[in-house]
Amino acid sequence: MFLSSLFRRISHSKRTFFIIVAGVAIVCVTSMIILALSSLGVFDEPIEATSPITTSNLETATPEISAEAFVFPRCVDASSLVTGKVIEVRDGDTINVLGENGVESVRYIGIDTPEVGQFQTKLGMEAYQKNVDLVLGKEVSLYTDTTDVDAYDRLLRYVFVDDVWVNHEMVALGLAEEEPYEPDTACRWELAKAEMKAREAHLGIWLTDNNRTVRNIENFGTDTSVGNYLPGSIWINEVNAKMEYVDLFNNSTADIDLKGWYLVSERGDQVCPLDTTLKVGKTLRVFSQKGKNGFNCNSPEPIWHNTNQDPAVLYDPAGNTIDRK
Repeated sequence: MFLSSLFRRISHSKRTFFIIVAGVAIVCVTSMIILALSSLGVFDEPIEATSPITTSNLETATPEISAEAFVFPRCVDASSLVTGKVIEVRDGDTINVLGENGVESVRYIGIDTPEVGQFQTKLGMEAYQKNVDLVLGKEVSLYTDTTDVDAYDRLLRYVFVDDVWVNHEMVALGLAEEEPYEPDTACRWELAKAEMKAREAHLGIWLTDNNRTVRNIENFGTDTSVGNYLPGSIWINEVNAKMEYVDLFNNSTADIDLKGWYLVSERGDQVCPLDTTLKVGKTLRVFSQKGKNGFNCNSPEPIWHNTNQDPAVLYDPAGNTIDRK
């Protein structure tokens, strides 16, 4: 009552002034309260105690992925996994593994290394020693293809240790050649590509000597696949990217054994191993995929690019370019 009576006695101009002063005071006090609460972090977004923001977190938020990052091959059946410890290395492609069924001999699928004591004693020992370095005393992962054991009761397996696919590694280092044994050929495509690169780099068994590899000297002797054909006697006659085939023509005076030869899709760097015979005066049609009449590369997918230039390149066993179209 007193304040109300006092307020009525004040002139209009003085009442206006009083209202303005009171408003400013309220605004100032409110601002000070807000600033005080902000300094205490009341209005900040909550930070979970389990995920503190640190310099380390920021640096690894988008980590770089190494070009060498391991990718499990799609051709291997991951569901067939069993594990064991390697207790003995017998040679470059055979090991003894202690597993749940005791000690068993394991033969690497899809590859063949020089044997110790053969013509290539030095390379045989190198393959053996590399295999020792990779697996001896280590836990390995074993995967099947189609066949469980071979004629010698050895388990046929793709072998992995840590992030290394041992079958593939031996081929990539030039210490083994890709060697398909039907029906265990699910990974032939990947192994053939590794061999092609080892040949091009002249690694291990592909070390060149007068344009003929040491491996060729041992395995082929005077076989026509090594060099008893004249330059220009075999060529690529046609590349049909849409229908996914390449025609090879033999213009020599004898049949040519194409074991060890490769046909390569240059754009995609896809490798088709050839292990058939090209008859004299005949054309061999090479399809990229299964389900085609004639020879096929068993590729899991098309390899020839339909719209962009994608040359086919033919290589002999010594890694020489025979034709490109």
